Amino acid sequence: MSKRKIVTNGMVALAIMLFVFMYMTGKKVEKEEKQANEDDVVTEQHIEMDSVSPLEDADKHEEGHPSHTHDVMSESELDQNVRPLEDAPEEERTYTISDYFTEDEIQAAKDIATQFSTSIYSFNGDEIKAHIEAVQSITAPELYETLIAQTGRATNSAYKAEITKFELLETYDQVSTHMVFSAFIDGKVFGSDGSLFEEQSYVYYVKVEKLVSEFKVSDVRIVKVNSR
Repeated sequence: MSKRKIVTNGMVALAIMLFVFMYMTGKKVEKEEKQANEDDVVTEQHIEMDSVSPLEDADKHEEGHPSHTHDVMSESELDQNVRPLEDAPEEERTYTISDYFTEDEIQAAKDIATQFSTSIYSFNGDEIKAHIEAVQSITAPELYETLIAQTGRATNSAYKAEITKFELLETYDQVSTHMVFSAFIDGKVFGSDGSLFEEQSYVYYVKVEKLVSEFKVSDVRIVKVNSR
């Protein structure tokens, strides 16, 4: 074989190798881009699913209405962990509301806690944000915006909620900066056709403090009580 032919064959072989290399590199890049796009889609779907409000799927979210901070507690745990002032042991009755606030202030705070709790629970699919908007004047701006943002859509199963029993009690071990009340709520959730969807029990821990010159609800912790 001549020297020229060997050089020619070598150049052809090199060209083939370069073509194969470029082809494989192109396929790899295409595969990585496709995977990246799929990952973006999965991430967007995950964010979308995480942002679904409890109102949007009554079967998966038994609460049936939006809440600020939501926990679940059994009735036995409720008996152990949620005690009104009069049930607290003497040594645990460190300070009461009356140690820091006047009777007029206490009554005003109780009225606000009652109005807030009963309104927040009683959603209605006809005007789904009305129960939140009704307490705007007695709610701290940051909490109000959070509650509005968490308001979802009514469903055919969970369309409105009504209170059947309400009791507001003072908690013990109070502080001088704010008041905390326990609002005990029993209620029923109805479907859009008026049928009963669920009977519920909740405890709302409502924090009331003076902002500027008037009392407002600055935070709330909502606990759903499971039946025994």
